Amino acid sequence: MKIVLVNTFDTNGGAAIACLRQAEALQSVGVQVKMLVMHKQGENEIAIETSSSQYRKKWNFYVERIPFIAFHEGDKYYRFLMSTASTGEDISKHPAIQEADIIHLHWINRGFLSFKSLQKLAELNKPILWTMHDQWPFTGGCHYSENCVNYEQQCGNCFVLKNPKQNDLTHNIWKKKNALYSTMKPILVGCSQWLAELARTSSLGQHCQIMDMPNPIPTDQFTTHDKQLSRQHFNLPQDKQLILFSAMSVNDRRKGFHYLAKAVKQLKKTNKWPTNVELVVFGSVEQEAIEQLDVPVHLLGRLNGTDAISKAYASSDIYIIPSLQDNLPNTVMEALACGVPVLAYNTGGIPEMVINGFNGQVVTYADTQALADGIIKLMTKSDLKTMSQNARQSVVDRYSYNIIGQKWITTYKKIISNL
Repeated sequence: MKIVLVNTFDTNGGAAIACLRQAEALQSVGVQVKMLVMHKQGENEIAIETSSSQYRKKWNFYVERIPFIAFHEGDKYYRFLMSTASTGEDISKHPAIQEADIIHLHWINRGFLSFKSLQKLAELNKPILWTMHDQWPFTGGCHYSENCVNYEQQCGNCFVLKNPKQNDLTHNIWKKKNALYSTMKPILVGCSQWLAELARTSSLGQHCQIMDMPNPIPTDQFTTHDKQLSRQHFNLPQDKQLILFSAMSVNDRRKGFHYLAKAVKQLKKTNKWPTNVELVVFGSVEQEAIEQLDVPVHLLGRLNGTDAISKAYASSDIYIIPSLQDNLPNTVMEALACGVPVLAYNTGGIPEMVINGFNGQVVTYADTQALADGIIKLMTKSDLKTMSQNARQSVVDRYSYNIIGQKWITTYKKIISNL
């Protein structure tokens, strides 16, 4: 059995990391697997790059992006909220695709695969699975719909566009997907039950088989470390309780940094912020954002390598992720695997990983007071050590390479046997 996973990147972004981990998990249980990417940035030999020139790849990206700038309503935040799949590469003749028994798509935007590219794959008459890392496979172009449910119909009247109307850009993208799925017949895979359920309610998803399968994680790399030594590694205080927050960018509204800032301010204002609690942040963060917090903050910057990231988690007492919409965040799984309880909003696939009072706390969606109360509740928890042990075990039992790898073998065999 030969499987090819397809993703735009091999290491850049959450989808790329999840896809690479699936490839590693499959390889660890004896599956012949390749990961075909548009941009290879890592060193893992399991990932191979398409042969198109770098010029062509950049051209595809700009051809897709530039026209959209004229369509969206002006806020820079929306520039990458949508992908049109108007241009891309033909990978149907690539040896990894030709040899595969199953083509397994992951995140394929930013000029990698167009609708024409996907049609070429459909014409190979091979089973096509599509792991959804966001909502794009079943919407009229957006990656996260926020509060919009137009995808349940035929999209159109999109709030992101300058001139929304029934037959706008999103409706035209919906029509292209609808036509494609009639021949492609993909099996849509939600990384979370939440995303799979959204796909089932969509008009496009009604034409597809839909299942859910969580991402795997290398539990030998993301593991527990001595807290004192981990703090020493980053020169963090030994006598404080530390709350960790991370994000590729705090300016991504969907990640909810502003809710964390409000919760901290609220606790400070009411004199409830514990004097022995400080924050740790890794990722891309602007000084202006940090100054909003008005509490001691330790900036670790961008971290490279699983060992450094794992130690960053292990140095903290809890991990906080106030995301407003998220699928099955790698960071939540990573924190839990490192034995760190998680505090999060009740949204997306997060409640599938975080169980109240067992390995963390899930609080009312977009409620600043609930987030503030959650901080106090966890930081004063007498059995935080037990929660830490539960956090680690919950990931080992459900998301380790062997567990997820074996589940994929069973799924792939069933798909092939039904041909």
